[in-house]
Amino acid sequence: MPILEGNKVVAIASVGNKKSDYNETDLKQLQLLMEGMWKIIQRKQIEHSLEMFSEEFGKAENELKSINGIKKEFLRLKDSSYASNNNENVINQDTLASLNQQRDKAVEATIRESEKMKSVVDFLLYMSREHAGQNQYNMSNVDILELMDKSLLDVSLRIDEKNIKIIRNIPKVVSNITGDYNKIKDTFTRIIGSSIKFLETCGTMKISVYEDTDHVHFELEDNGTGIPESVTSNLFMRFYNIEDAIENSASNKIYEELKADFYISRSIIEAHDGTINIESEENKGTKVHLKLPKRDI
Repeated sequence: MPILEGNKVVAIASVGNKKSDYNETDLKQLQLLMEGMWKIIQRKQIEHSLEMFSEEFGKAENELKSINGIKKEFLRLKDSSYASNNNENVINQDTLASLNQQRDKAVEATIRESEKMKSVVDFLLYMSREHAGQNQYNMSNVDILELMDKSLLDVSLRIDEKNIKIIRNIPKVVSNITGDYNKIKDTFTRIIGSSIKFLETCGTMKISVYEDTDHVHFELEDNGTGIPESVTSNLFMRFYNIEDAIENSASNKIYEELKADFYISRSIIEAHDGTINIESEENKGTKVHLKLPKRDI
């Protein structure tokens, strides 16, 4: 019997013939076997994700250490009497400026890799809590407009870094919804943050909010690099190896991070009886649509 995650076979289970009929004990043993197999699959996925991101983080960290070491040696030579008397043309401000520039780039790379690793670790912790039934929701009336403003504030530095143009198609008044404020805010922040990753410098992001009789709708559309269909069609699956869809290893890491963000977002939205879907075309952009029911406590 194949075990499916979406349309992907992740395991196969079978039972042998038995002289007597199967009973409750047999079913219990099969259940324990399946649960054990599921944990093994989950652990392998966890190990693969952490190994991939920790390797890149290690490279960035080593590069930063190397540049700092070179800079310290230059400064030591510059401060020595020999350097100050004989090597002024070699050890100069231009050299130090170049080293500082390389160091800043290495710091940025280290921060980016640590953020990617944090995203994957958050994903793994979320799955662990979900499996244990420990994802609790504190429901209250939620002001969508206030929540969206705070989500944009959370990623404002990244928006400014890329000089992204934000187009807001949002009415002045929108009905409240009932939900967990922090979890919905986390969802919005993840969706907006994911869009930023695929936007070029001076790109455009359009945010729209509207409502119908029963729901509040949130749409985010960008003109970024887009996401391959092979990724978007499997983006919400818990266990899906991105390498099966993308041959470029350099792209795998950003798609792994994207998968983590969207899996968590979908789980949160579905816990609120809402829906989320994504449409994307490479070299044209991406559109994410999120729908939440209108309810008041």
